Amino acid sequence: WRDLAVRYKQASIGIVWAIFQPLLIAVVYTVIFGRFAKFDSGGVYYGVFVFAGLLPWQYFSSALSSGAGGLVVNANLVTKVYFPRVLLPMATIVTPIVDLVLGLVVLLGMMIWKDEWPGGPQLLLAPAFLLLAAVTVLGLVLGLSAINVRYRDVAYAIPVFMQVLPLLSGVPVTISSLPTHWQWILACNPMTTVIAGW
Repeated sequence: WRDLAVRYKQASIGIVWAIFQPLLIAVVYTVIFGRFAKFDSGGVYYGVFVFAGLLPWQYFSSALSSGAGGLVVNANLVTKVYFPRVLLPMATIVTPIVDLVLGLVVLLGMMIWKDEWPGGPQLLLAPAFLLLAAVTVLGLVLGLSAINVRYRDVAYAIPVFMQVLPLLSGVPVTISSLPTHWQWILACNPMTTVIAGW
């Protein structure tokens, strides 16, 4: 609850940042990759395609960035009170769900505007891919938060990888449009399955 209350409290436009960030990135991707590079979006309007891919990615990125430092940031709490320490990293992956839900509202608006709708089975499987994203980030957060207690380099390494990994996860392009011998690179990224399925 503390993380939710503090997240946008001191920002002048508050929770609007949760919508503005993926929307701005989607506009940039749409112009660069959709208009100029003409990346394949599988027949879906490119703006909707990219924004849909960015939502689980933004959730993953935000949860991983805050979760990896969860134990270090709460060191005073860890040393004073006994409780299961696993709750701290787990709590950090719950907070970005608010941003994800707000982004889903915007995605729904974009889908209505462009008349792009998933079919029945795809709509039913969508929550499963978001659950897969949560499980993936939980596993990484549990490992990285423990490593970060000893090696503080984790906090510096994560932002570097977060800038490159969206491009290697299928956010700007459908995986099936890539040559088969290059698809293995994207398969190394755990979020590729989530984003491709989503």
